[in-house]
Amino acid sequence: MSAGSAEPYEVELAMKLDIEGLTVEYGQVAAVHGLNLTVGHGELVALVGPSGCGKTTTLGFITGFIRPKAGRVLFDGVDVTALAPQRRGIGYVFQDYAIYPHMTVRENIRFPLDAAKKERKQAERDVDEIAGLMGVGNLLARRPHQLSGGQRQRVALARALVKKPVILLLDEPLSNLDAHLRVEVRAEIRRLQLDLKMTTVFVTHDQSEAMAIADRVAVMSDGNIVALTAPATLYTRPPSLFSARFIGSPQINIWATDGPDEALARRVIQPLVRDGGAGLLVGVRPEDVEIGTGELEAVVTLTEPLGRDFLVHLTVGPSSIRVLVPAEEGQHLKLDDNVRMRIEPSRLHLFDAATGRRVEIDAAGARRLDESAQGDGGLAS
Repeated sequence: MSAGSAEPYEVELAMKLDIEGLTVEYGQVAAVHGLNLTVGHGELVALVGPSGCGKTTTLGFITGFIRPKAGRVLFDGVDVTALAPQRRGIGYVFQDYAIYPHMTVRENIRFPLDAAKKERKQAERDVDEIAGLMGVGNLLARRPHQLSGGQRQRVALARALVKKPVILLLDEPLSNLDAHLRVEVRAEIRRLQLDLKMTTVFVTHDQSEAMAIADRVAVMSDGNIVALTAPATLYTRPPSLFSARFIGSPQINIWATDGPDEALARRVIQPLVRDGGAGLLVGVRPEDVEIGTGELEAVVTLTEPLGRDFLVHLTVGPSSIRVLVPAEEGQHLKLDDNVRMRIEPSRLHLFDAATGRRVEIDAAGARRLDESAQGDGGLAS
């Protein structure tokens, strides 16, 4: 982040955010139902999930723009559910930036301060400070049409931050940027958030953004949170089937111990289970499969070069499996090649087919469901 302000930019003490029992309905459809979420002081939580899962509705409730059927929102333990949006002290960055085309950059950034009737000289000092921090201090006289996409996004962030919000809400703020700019601005947002220790909720449908930027990731499905944990844990020990499938590219391999994939599924889990494995779903990420060693025999059906890696498609009997291998290994694999493969049992992920919850197997072979996630409907989801 570019420096440029004469004095360090300061915000109010970051607030803890609590959402309790949120239910929002549009007609007969529940967009969000029974959602609970806590965001700690200075924490950045990413809400991630497919379109229509309730992410933006949840933000609208935090701001006060959306009235719920049930539920409340608390800032540092104070119920603000009935408080008007303009009195909540929230900074909001929209997907489309929402900066005014007829105003200069300075006027856009100053707009929230003018609306709050802040004294002009102090408002101008605040604008200069945040513009310097955001690296747009040399653009204050320009209008939005004279800015690049990355510059417009920085202006939108500066406008959200200039009033020193107690909570920052970001709704798909990078979706309109080119790929290289997304990475750059994402890193700037994270550095800014860490520097200011600002409580932040970041909404995105892009799993890589969520994993890169957040202290914790909340995976949403059908109006509720089905996983909430640190990014590394979400990837290495996903608490639900939906989160395992949603997080990770290429997508995780999943086989059921009952059905067409039964032979492969039961074979790979033999070292882990003692009860035969009925009612389980077995998952392994493509990078956790070894080719060229092991007792399983497979046939190459397709190879896809992905730059530094190859995605290799194999069949083991009637079952399919995706494997991610280094390019120098993948380029030597040809269609219909017979290969050996191995899956380390410790790299397997087990889920209950009925509930979709993660299953742990203890030393005695007993199953235990992960209680940190909501059920997500098992295989059907």
